[in-house]
Amino acid sequence: MLRLWSLWMLLLALVSITMLVAAQAASAGTYTVFACSPTDSAGGWQPVNTFPSGLIVGILCGGPATGPNEPQGPTDEGALFAEDSTNTTADIPNGAEAGWRFTAPVGTSIADLTYWRSLHAYDQQSLVPGLWTGEGTTLESCQSPPEGTHECNSLNNQGPTTFTNLHTSSLFFGVRCSLVDGGEYCVPAGPGERHAQADLYSATVTLSEAASPTVSSVSGAGWSGGVISGQAPLALTADDPSGIANVEVRSSLGAVLASAPQSCNYYLSAPCPNLSGATIDLDTTAAPDGPQSLTLTLRDAAGNATTQTSPQVVIDNHGPAPATALTATFSGKEVILSWIDPVAPPIPIASAVVVLCSVTCTPASTITASSPPRIAAPAPGSYTVRLALIDATGRASEPATATLTVPPPTGSTGTAKDRLKAIIDARGRLYLSGPLPKGVSGAVRVCWHSKRGKHALGSRCATLHVKHGRIAVTFHPSARARRGHITVTVSKGHSLIARLTATETRSK
Repeated sequence: MLRLWSLWMLLLALVSITMLVAAQAASAGTYTVFACSPTDSAGGWQPVNTFPSGLIVGILCGGPATGPNEPQGPTDEGALFAEDSTNTTADIPNGAEAGWRFTAPVGTSIADLTYWRSLHAYDQQSLVPGLWTGEGTTLESCQSPPEGTHECNSLNNQGPTTFTNLHTSSLFFGVRCSLVDGGEYCVPAGPGERHAQADLYSATVTLSEAASPTVSSVSGAGWSGGVISGQAPLALTADDPSGIANVEVRSSLGAVLASAPQSCNYYLSAPCPNLSGATIDLDTTAAPDGPQSLTLTLRDAAGNATTQTSPQVVIDNHGPAPATALTATFSGKEVILSWIDPVAPPIPIASAVVVLCSVTCTPASTITASSPPRIAAPAPGSYTVRLALIDATGRASEPATATLTVPPPTGSTGTAKDRLKAIIDARGRLYLSGPLPKGVSGAVRVCWHSKRGKHALGSRCATLHVKHGRIAVTFHPSARARRGHITVTVSKGHSLIARLTATETRSK
């Protein structure tokens, strides 16, 4: 019974290890690298020639990716090629090779290969065209038979040749001298003849990479905490065996602040660049205002990702929300203000700015956190109060509004409206005359305007000088203007003193 239990536990352990290995393999990403036709690029394949006196390597890429049809025999056109020379008498030593080598970047391995190729050998068993792994495994070769036709042909039929699950560090495609039957060297061909030829027309190499990008440093306004707005720079240094394919920054509230695909060339074994002090601009306007953190994600060419999270930042592009429940109350010689600040503004509110508007607006008054919410009262009249909140970075809210009426000074005999008169006589002349409230002196502005419904029928203004506390002026409105409702205003500076409706009087 104990032996069965031990066997069962061993089986469970083997299953667990198998599942772990499968999970680790599944976590590795892959990317694909191309070479040769239809472009003229050798891609990640590098030329190798250890015996130039008798072997040749060349590049004639640029034909169809599927290579040429070869019913007439092998051709180098459109290929990365390797072959023995047709014009040499040099004996080729054992182990000499010429061809093209693809080496996986450190941290990656070659998983699969699909390529279009042609292999041809004639009358020389020891000089062999083919494909080998970096560990020496022969994936395919074409060796002349010892008798009979003395010829081997694996010519291109415009169909691909594929190898999977290679897990190798490099590939070599070309010709090699591998002595058989105790010879001392590979015999060179006669003039105009060739013993071995290897042509690679196009290749797709799939590389596997389990590593994720390594981030050396992240800095800049977008990564230093504090308050950010607008375009916030981020400086980044990172590297990876296959390079950095994309940089993305998201806020913890879900907004994408940056997505920066890098310039990658998938004809290179490490197709994407590594980053050294690269600057990425974060568009903070894509995120809502308020405290949040930022997540940086880097992906390599194989799709493996690394993430880092910033210190908390506060995005403040729009300032605080408007104040609510604003009221303005006249008290003695002051206006007392009251309002409710917005809940949890992005940045603490430092002050408020208030203006009073009638015909025109008063200069802005600043209310700091340390001062009471009150300002000096303006001249008597009716006003619209506009109050904007200012946060610690100087950004202002939209204004909140309230209404305010400032009465005439105590002790005056009635209001300006009660004592001033605006009359239109029988001849259509408009008279305005009468006393002003105490304390009003100098120049005042008198204006009339006529409206019928929403249509303006006319208007005029005049500047008068107060004499002995009184004013008098005569206007001549047109017949069209007199058919409307005529309103007369008296103001001084930004303050409205009186607003009257002109009345008609008839001569007896």
